[in-house]
Amino acid sequence: MFPNKELAQHINRSEVLKGMLKELPWNTLRNLVQSNTRIHKRCTIGGHRLDTKWRERIEKIFVQEAEKEDFPHALCNAVFVYWYPQQGELYDQLEKHFNSEEYQKFLKDNEYNENDYILTDEEFDRFFSVSDLRQWRALLCFSPLKLTEDQARKILDSTQGNQELLAQLEERDKALEEKESEIARLNNELESARARLDHLNKEVQQLRRQNKDQKQADSNASKQLAAVQKERQRLQRQVEEAEEKAENIRQESEKELLRKTKVLQDELNRRNQELKDWRNKYENQCAKTRELNEKIGKLEKTLGDERIVSDKNRKEIKRSHRFVDLLVERLDWTEIGRKIKLTPQLKLRFNNLIRSLHYDENNKPKINTSLEKFWNQLQKQEKELIENIAKSDTLEVESGTVEDFWSELEDSFEDVQISLEARTILIQILRQIFYQTLEMKDLQQDVIPSSMSRTGKKS
Repeated sequence: MFPNKELAQHINRSEVLKGMLKELPWNTLRNLVQSNTRIHKRCTIGGHRLDTKWRERIEKIFVQEAEKEDFPHALCNAVFVYWYPQQGELYDQLEKHFNSEEYQKFLKDNEYNENDYILTDEEFDRFFSVSDLRQWRALLCFSPLKLTEDQARKILDSTQGNQELLAQLEERDKALEEKESEIARLNNELESARARLDHLNKEVQQLRRQNKDQKQADSNASKQLAAVQKERQRLQRQVEEAEEKAENIRQESEKELLRKTKVLQDELNRRNQELKDWRNKYENQCAKTRELNEKIGKLEKTLGDERIVSDKNRKEIKRSHRFVDLLVERLDWTEIGRKIKLTPQLKLRFNNLIRSLHYDENNKPKINTSLEKFWNQLQKQEKELIENIAKSDTLEVESGTVEDFWSELEDSFEDVQISLEARTILIQILRQIFYQTLEMKDLQQDVIPSSMSRTGKKS
């Protein structure tokens, strides 16, 4: 049950619900209808489909079904849940307030339930606006917001004020239409009287002609003429009275029109003053926006300067980290192989390493990438071989036969073995370079010492 059901009895809840449905997107309205078996059945009876062209009919049926059960909480709450987040600034203000720490403290201090939604009179006056009256009517009827009688009265008074003004305008328009109808009726009577007067004048003329021709009927004709003249005078008085009454009605209508015009002009002046006030607020906001833009510009300039310094520092860090790669690139691997005393086993491994290196334009082996990338390349074949062996059950079937699969891996075993041997000798060589040919002070520099030769040994 809605908390404000008694307070909302003076509002046409059907019109409020209808307005809320009109604001919902079509997909949302269709989902609400489909989720209610009774409403869905009524909307689709007779072969009708849930199509946007039948939206007005669907909304009407939805409201009728809600009226039958006195606006049930489950049905109306479902509409409110979809309608409420679409109320823009009012929704943002209320949600920010109800989710604030101050509101939670207010509930705790006053021993309210944490699911209660309550506004103090001060907060209500701060959020309430006549321009949002339509939304507040919906909140009063169908929201979980608990409003006091004074708060509800403010909403109802604003609503009734507009309704009374509309009712007065409708009564005045109706009275004006009645007066115009009365004028039209009197005009018709006037035309009828004039027609009768013309007819009587024609009869008078005919009687006069008959008086000349029939002297015996002179007396009767004179009496008849007198009667006709008397009737004519009576009709003439009726015409004059009708004209006077019509003139009075016209004058009263003009006065009423002038009064209504003045009321509307006063309302227009009030609206213009409100527009002027809002325009001043807008201009003040524009000035504040310009100040903020200027501050943003200064901050962006400061940020740009800091980015330049950051990029410079990043480049310096990157350059300092290249010492090892620069050192390895300058190594003459062939000369190292000749000068290092290797056992036959190590010599075989060293030759395998040489075959794994790239060659420059003078056909000298070298690493043309970073040491880390070169090491990862040597490990790549090893990972691929292990993955193929681990998935051999599946890959044997995909290759066709077991023999085809393992024959394709035969070269991979040899390549991986060479890679392992190459990495073993590379570790030994690097150890000799850094621990036998370089001093610790050389390792603290971010460039290769100038005293080193192409072989990696001191000159």
